[in-house]
This record gives sequence, structure tokens and C-alpha cells, in this order.
Amino acid sequence: MLVPMAFADARFRSRIASRSFVLLGWAVLGGCFNPDDPKADSATESGDSTTATSASSSSTSVTVTTSPTEDTVTTDDPTSTTEPTDTTDSTVSGPDGTSTGEPSDCPGGDPTPGEAPYVLTTVIAAQDTDDVDVGDIDGDGHLDLINLSRVDTSVETFFGDGAGEFVSDGVTMLDMDGFPDTVRLGAIADDTVDLFVHMEGPVELWVVRGDGAGNWPNPQVYTLTYVRALDIADFNGDDVLDLAYVGASNMEVRIGEATESYQAPVLYGENFGNVLRAADLSGDGHLDILTANYGSTELQIYNGVGDGTFVAQPTVVTGSAVSGIDVGHLDADEHLDLVLTTVDDLRVFYGEKGGGISSTPGTIIEGGLGEVRVADIDADGVQDLVTHAFAAIDVRFSVGDQTFSDAMSFDCPAGPRNLVVGDLNEDCVPDLVAPLGPGQELCVLMSDRD
Repeated sequence: MLVPMAFADARFRSRIASRSFVLLGWAVLGGCFNPDDPKADSATESGDSTTATSASSSSTSVTVTTSPTEDTVTTDDPTSTTEPTDTTDSTVSGPDGTSTGEPSDCPGGDPTPGEAPYVLTTVIAAQDTDDVDVGDIDGDGHLDLINLSRVDTSVETFFGDGAGEFVSDGVTMLDMDGFPDTVRLGAIADDTVDLFVHMEGPVELWVVRGDGAGNWPNPQVYTLTYVRALDIADFNGDDVLDLAYVGASNMEVRIGEATESYQAPVLYGENFGNVLRAADLSGDGHLDILTANYGSTELQIYNGVGDGTFVAQPTVVTGSAVSGIDVGHLDADEHLDLVLTTVDDLRVFYGEKGGGISSTPGTIIEGGLGEVRVADIDADGVQDLVTHAFAAIDVRFSVGDQTFSDAMSFDCPAGPRNLVVGDLNEDCVPDLVAPLGPGQELCVLMSDRD
């Protein structure tokens, strides 16, 4: 049973700029950037409950970003004056980094293949940075950040301006009775971005319907058994986001309604999963679910039928226990590939012509690399690998022939807990955001192509 909760209006007094509420929703349009797919991480399951409401407090502006310096051009003519470089009059780069002569839609021209021009930008958040996600929360066409604090059961919104600067719009207290550990953004059934927060002790999933202005006034609370991973996607093609999660007992799927509520869960066998990802791995046009039990050396694939139901397939042997999962196009063909991080290595299972993936990995990179994200960092048409290990975020560029470059490492002040990807400054280079845990800040690697 679902219990809608009265949620205090979170209109914050500290917003410093008027915003054009163009309801682009969670999928940001435009030639330069797209929000990353919601990641699979910890979350929850089954039953219903009621809970208290919450209030929000206004907060201070926060952000530390680097401003690009103005480049100049000079000539040998002593009578000429120095003028700013026109970065809009740039051309597309070819595979070797040279210009093709075609105009580029990216400020500064297309990214250079094999280059990750990141600088560390620290965005100070609330008491903790236990989890983070990106999305266009206020519908102005620019990506924003949502940060989760486990200690005070709150979220803090950082509104982006599309140029890489962020302003905190205050802390929203969720008044949870336990400890939230996962936050996700997604527009359930309209263009307004909504909030998903998983909590343990008691285990609940809060679905908080946004108002399109960055406030979270209407939570709905579902009581669940313990869950370690969740994903949000449209499994039955009705343009409403559905839920899938794994953890203490079964994989469960809840179908979303146009009213932005969720049906009772459907159970799919015993599953003590710690990773979960929705993707059309079979290539039949229907989303499948990929998951692995905690400590398991096998990946379980559930093929989607297209109506919101799933059929279990034979497992894929992964070699070591799976710790991270993502999908993307990591070689030069059109087939979707699967990448896993395990306690020992990273493994890429390449897509096959008839659908599905190879039964053995085509690429193995040694080392425990934490979670993995797939993104086309250098805009060469082939996606790259982003992982984290210890206090570093590593980028490995795909060559396109099932090989990858050596890692380019970027240090954070502490060890990342996970990773999200999005073009925060709209220069066609995906930026990287990692929460660093209790008492820590957000580690933001933002491209600086100047």
C-alpha cells in the first residue's frame, strides 16, 4: 500500500537568479550533453508504510569552480590590437585530432581524441556526501546536482548554470527514521524530475515528486526488505519509469503508473544482488535486467518481454565477484557491450551480431577498480571507461578495436564512493562527480578546455 505524505514546501530564499522553467525534464536536449543513465546502486523492496513529513531550510550559496581565463591572439603587425579568441568559430576534429574543416557545435571545437582535460573542482555539500546524482531538476536546460547526506537524512540541491558553476538552493530535511544511502533522479511520468531515496533501518524507498522548480513537496513511502541495488527505467513502453531492485531475498520489479505511484512488486527468484542495471542487451528493443548476487562470480540476465515481465536466462561466468556494472558501445560495431568490475579486474563482454553478448570476456584489465561508468569522453564516437580506485578516478580511452589506453588518473581528496557522469559545463566533454563519504565534499572533475 502506498501512503502519500504531506511534505513541507521547499521554496528556498537563497536562489540568486531567476530561472526559465523550460520543462525539458530529466533528459537534457542539445548537441553537447546528456545526463548519464541512472546508475545501479543500493536500494530496496516490498510492502508499504507511513511516515512523517519533512521541512526544508534555506542555505548558503556554495561552489568553488575555476573560471576560464581569456585567451588572446597577437600578430606581427605592431599596429594590430589584441583581441579575445573566438572559441565559437571552431571546426570538427578528425580521429587524429586535426580539423576536418566542418564547423563544430561544441564551444572550443570538438574534443581532442585521447584527451581528458579535467581539473579538480570541489563543490562543498552538506554534512556528508554519501551519494549524488545529476539531472535537470528545475527544467532550465542545465544539469544540476543532488547530494544525499546520511547523517541528517537530507538532500541538498546544487543548481547549475550550464557554465560549470553551481549554487546551493538549501538543504531539504527528509525526516527519515533510518539512514538514507542512495539518491536517484528521474522524471516518472511527465517532464518534471522526481527524487528517489533509499533508506535502511527501517528499509524504505521514498519517491518524492518534484514540482519543476527544484522543490520536493510530495513524498510517497514504500516499505521494503533490505536491498543493495536499484535501477529506474521504462520496462513496458508506456513512458512511465518503473523500478527494479535486488538485495535480501528476490529481484523485484514495480511497474509505474501514470499517477506517478507504483504497483505491488513482482518477484523474480532468489537474488541477494549487489549490482543491477537495465539495458537492452538482447537487442530486441525491450529492456533487460542484469544483476549479480553479492560475492557471486556469475551474472544473471533477465530478458525483458516488453510488457514489464522478464524471463531468466543462463548466467554468464564473471571470474571474480562482481562489484560494478555498466553497458555501452566500447568497440567500433553497433552492438551493445557489457563491462564489469570485479574484486580482481575489469572485464568487457562484447555484443554479438545476433543479440546478446559473448560468453567470455574480450578484454580483461587487471586490478580492483571499484565501480565503472561508460562515457564518450573524447567524442570520437566510441565510448570510454571511467573507474575509481583508492582516491583516484581513472579514464581509459577505447581505441575501437577492443583495446584501451593506459589509465589517466585524477586524484580526489578522499576515496570516491561511486561515480556519476554528465556534461556540467556544456562543452561536449562529460564531467565526473564522485561523493567522498561522511564529512567529505563532492569531488568534481570538470573539463577545462582553455
